[in-house]
Amino acid sequence: MFTILGRKWRKAETKLADVITRFAGSMFFVYIHVVWFALWLLYASQIGDPFPFGFLTTVVSLEAIFLVTFIMVAQNRQAEIAEARAVEEEQDEEEFQEEIEEEFEDIQEDFDSLKKDLDEMKKLITRLEGSLTQRTQTPLNLPKK
Repeated sequence: MFTILGRKWRKAETKLADVITRFAGSMFFVYIHVVWFALWLLYASQIGDPFPFGFLTTVVSLEAIFLVTFIMVAQNRQAEIAEARAVEEEQDEEEFQEEIEEEFEDIQEDFDSLKKDLDEMKKLITRLEGSLTQRTQTPLNLPKK
């Protein structure tokens, strides 16, 4: 039961990481930050917070740490998906190769069978030719008119 809950939890975590990464990679995220920084600078300059705005620096550093972590989680998930696809494609290729080999063997068997039949026909034709040759060399005893 623990593994089932662990899988569900992991699945939820990776979905959350994907959502956050997708959002962080959007232009909307950039626009939010432009507005946020502009408002922060206006507010900080009005209350007299000295440059380089220590609290803003701390917040932005923490945000960067978490974003990098979410991006790494998303990249790891993408790598797992790519690896699973590669394994599946390799299995498909092996199955396809086996099918081709089976088809080749079937064609080879058909070819061998046809060759055998052709050899038998050649023997029959040779026998018939021999038989016809013997008949034409012997005079026909036809009544004369």
